[in-house]
Amino acid sequence: MRKIRILTYIFLVILFSSPFLGASNTYIRNKSVIYLEKRDSIPAIGIDSLAKDSLILRQDSIHQDSINEKKPILEAIVNFKAKDSIVIMGNNTAYLFGDGDILYNTPTPIKLNAENIRMSMDSNIVTATFGLDSIGKEFGYPVFHDGSTEYESKSMRYNFKTKKGFSQTTITQQGEGHVTSEISKMNPDQTAYAAGVKYTTCDHPHPHFYMHLTKAKIEPGKRITTGPAYLVIEDLPL
Repeated sequence: MRKIRILTYIFLVILFSSPFLGASNTYIRNKSVIYLEKRDSIPAIGIDSLAKDSLILRQDSIHQDSINEKKPILEAIVNFKAKDSIVIMGNNTAYLFGDGDILYNTPTPIKLNAENIRMSMDSNIVTATFGLDSIGKEFGYPVFHDGSTEYESKSMRYNFKTKKGFSQTTITQQGEGHVTSEISKMNPDQTAYAAGVKYTTCDHPHPHFYMHLTKAKIEPGKRITTGPAYLVIEDLPL
């Protein structure tokens, strides 16, 4: 009897509580749907705005990168040849052996001739040196032409893009005089700064007399501006 009474109480509790449980589940389900709808609506707006921003960025990148044409590294064509051989390495470096010749076809052509030349195609720098024969005698000194100016040196490094160069033991003709410098730096305007300069009108390979210029600025066809200088006769400084 007692068991029947307990079961009856349980049945009544379940019967009266089921509507409340259904209502609460419906409320939670509806609330979650509304929440999901709100979450779905927020990213939609964000995606549209991001899409517009990405389109703007993509247009800007296209305008800056692909439409603007890159300027060429050099303004003119460089022609080069060698009497013996030309070796082109994988690092964009070319070696010219045996009477190498390089011509830079600008309005004022620039020309370099030497026994051995190394040319870097990435940095536009050429390095030229002399050669040695079977008995160790030097030959094929680098000769550089820039317009009407000619330089002869034992070694030279020149940049075709910046038009700057560096040379050692350089000989050039200035009017009726010969100028020999131990170290010289060439500038784009064809002027040169030099150290250890000898200026003479004697055409002997080893001049009998000369003016020794400790440092000088050489302007081809115009003037030579010097620092301290002194006269040397028969290798005797005065």
